[in-house]
Amino acid sequence: KRVIDAYMSPRTAPVAFIDEELAARGETRDPGDTRTPDQKRHDIFAVIVATAAKAAETPTIAGDAPTVLVSVRQEDLEQGTGVGHIDGVETPISMDAVRQMICAGGLQKVVLKKNGKIVELGTKERTFNRAQRRAIMLRDGGCIIPGCDIPAAWTEIHHVWPDRDGGPTHTSNGVCLCWFHHRTIETSGWEIRMIDGSPQIKAPPWIDRTGRWRPATKSPTRLLDQLEQTYGN
Repeated sequence: KRVIDAYMSPRTAPVAFIDEELAARGETRDPGDTRTPDQKRHDIFAVIVATAAKAAETPTIAGDAPTVLVSVRQEDLEQGTGVGHIDGVETPISMDAVRQMICAGGLQKVVLKKNGKIVELGTKERTFNRAQRRAIMLRDGGCIIPGCDIPAAWTEIHHVWPDRDGGPTHTSNGVCLCWFHHRTIETSGWEIRMIDGSPQIKAPPWIDRTGRWRPATKSPTRLLDQLEQTYGN
C-alpha cells in the first residue's frame, strides 16, 4: 500500500502543489488522464505484478517467465478490428489491449488449420531484450509523458514506429511509457518521435497550442545536460 500511495503522488496532492512541482520541471499536468484514484491504484498494481514477473528471481513456468497467452485472428490484428482472447478468461479484450501486450511482451506466430492442426510455429519476436531495456530506461528515466511519475523500472518499452508497420526493435525506436500511457498513446493526443536516437514529445493542442516538440526525458543526468546546453556552464 505504501508503494502504491507513493506513486499516487503528486497526483493526489493539492492542485497548487502539483502545478508548482511540474512547473519546476517544465511540465504540465495531463488533463487527458481522467482516471479515478481507484483506477490509478489498479494500474499501478498491474505494473507491480508485471515487473515482478520479469524479475530473474521469479519462478519460471517450463523455463519461461509467467506468461499470458492471448489468441487473435491474423486479419483482425492486421486491420485493428475484432477482439483477442486470454487463455482461461471468458471476457474478450480489445484490439488496443492486444497490440499493447504484443508491443510490451512480444509475439509468437502460431498458424492452425481449421481442424486445429498446428501447421506453422514461429519464434518469439518483437521483444526488447534486457540490455536494450536497461539502456532505454537509463536514457528516459521513467515514463516520458510529462506529469507522469512512474519510474523507469515500472514502465513498458513502446515501439515509436509500430512493429506491425515494420518498426525495428532497437533502442532508437523504443521509449519508456507506463502501462496507462502505453495503452492510450494512440488516442491521447500525445505524439512521440525519435531524432538521432533521442525521443521528443509533442503535447495535444489542448495542452500546448504551440505544437512544439520537446526533448523527452526524466533522467537527472540528461536533464542536467539540457540545462547546461540552454543556460551554459
